[in-house]
Amino acid sequence: MLLEDRNLTNRGAARGSLAGTMNLETVRDQLRGLAAKQAPMDMDRSVNQLHVDFTSAANGYVTVQTIEPNGLSAPMILSRNAYSQLAPEILPPSGGGFLLKQAQTETGRKLATANWAYFARTNEKPRKLRTVKATINGKVETVVRSVHSTEYAVFDNLQYVETLLKNTELANLPVVNFALADNAMRLRVALRPQAEISLDRAVPMVEIWNSETGRRRTVFKGGTWKLVCTNGMGHWNAAQEFAWRHFGDAGRIEAGIDDAMRNTETASSEVLAAYTKALDVSVDNVYGWLIDELTGMGVADTTRMNVVKALDHATTTPGRLLASTIDAVTLVAQDASNLFEQAELETVGARLLDSGLRQAAGGRVIHARSTVIPNEIYA
Repeated sequence: MLLEDRNLTNRGAARGSLAGTMNLETVRDQLRGLAAKQAPMDMDRSVNQLHVDFTSAANGYVTVQTIEPNGLSAPMILSRNAYSQLAPEILPPSGGGFLLKQAQTETGRKLATANWAYFARTNEKPRKLRTVKATINGKVETVVRSVHSTEYAVFDNLQYVETLLKNTELANLPVVNFALADNAMRLRVALRPQAEISLDRAVPMVEIWNSETGRRRTVFKGGTWKLVCTNGMGHWNAAQEFAWRHFGDAGRIEAGIDDAMRNTETASSEVLAAYTKALDVSVDNVYGWLIDELTGMGVADTTRMNVVKALDHATTTPGRLLASTIDAVTLVAQDASNLFEQAELETVGARLLDSGLRQAAGGRVIHARSTVIPNEIYA
């Protein structure tokens, strides 16, 4: 009943090949083309001037219309992200989920529409609606992609990349990955010229994030990237990243890019040095250590099994080293369903690297506890 987050593009280097590598100008040009098609538009409306219609979900999605002097506007599709931001403004706790369950039948959809209208009728709080055009089931529709406070600072992806291009160092470095979804953009820029990137050596990188829909702050962080597997990973210490909320004057973000670049180069060097050190650290009972560490970090059972299996992947550093476990985690992260889940698992990899190096003594991590390895791993 709600439009889910869509993956719009994922371009860059493939495993073992830099052929897809681009520069920031290429990214900028693609974002310009997308903006022309999406025709983004923001509008400020009071909550009680929004008519949310669940009956429309019978043939597609929940829609919202603005109440105008001459009637209702054309229906706009609600994204799941926008719904999750708007519902708590109007409904009691868990009310948004309740109405979606209620709207499973024709009668329920009518009741859900009436219930929403009842709670919204006296709410005069102004909210900023961010809309874009999108092709849904072969038809161009207007989609409400997010809902914010009117104090929300607009700093869109195109504006961010244009700001980055003002930094001559960044402008001349290779973008090894450009991933874009409805709710997030992530760029990975190698901090080495393309000619200096070899197959199986990790290189420092800067990871650049933005969300036009309020799902993540504008972020600039250091890490490492490896061509043989296209695995990437940021710093284990969140304090090492530069991040700006979408609030107040967006000019402060532009002003902070040069400082962020200098800080990120240092942080990237720290991650690269740690990973290089992990290439010389062996792990006794690697399966048991890895499972226990991941369990302690709250990683789900299925993901833990996939990580252990990934120790035998062709691109994973051989020898059951600490670096091998990091490769396995970041490899599995590439199969995550969205950018946010991938980032979360890559953070686990960074924490695992830090934990392993702190435990290592004499080039070994000793794991004495006996851990039962699920049979599925060996299937």
